[in-house]
Amino acid sequence: MGYGEHTIKQKQFRELFEWIPYFRSHNMSWDREFVEKELGRAWVENDEFSFQCAMAPAVTYMTWWDADDGQYKRTIEAEKLWRRAAKLELTGDYEPLTECRKDPGDWYAMRFDAGDEGFVQVIRNRAAEADSFTVSFRADPEKTYVFEDVNGGPLAVTGREIRDKGFAVTLPKRTGKVLFYHVKP
Repeated sequence: MGYGEHTIKQKQFRELFEWIPYFRSHNMSWDREFVEKELGRAWVENDEFSFQCAMAPAVTYMTWWDADDGQYKRTIEAEKLWRRAAKLELTGDYEPLTECRKDPGDWYAMRFDAGDEGFVQVIRNRAAEADSFTVSFRADPEKTYVFEDVNGGPLAVTGREIRDKGFAVTLPKRTGKVLFYHVKP
């Protein structure tokens, strides 16, 4: 149900991660018209956003037999990201960071924490008006969390800052990012 409708998939993931930690998804995307008309971008079959929205412990990539080189390259890059995240999805604790209402005007965020490492995934859906989202979660106030690639570079934030104020992630509409981190004492 809703395999290519990203907000429906996000709602399903929210429920599945809480109850059934191992499940499969795929990167179908049914929003071609929106991408071309509303965002003014050329729609591509398996873009980064469709992979971001398919970030489940098991993934079936929808790359067609007659795909061009760009599609294969995107799939290979997405697989590298997925392999790293899937391990943490299976071994870490899940924490939803947003409500999930199947609303394309919402941001969607979640975290997986495996003690000394983890990741936060942040998705700006196609109609989300705010340019940035503040990431905040239950963090150990005595430790420092070092995130990779936050707004273009690494970011070190104390657990107290994450818990009390959070930090902003800025994304264009219909994009997402996985922010891997490790924890330092």
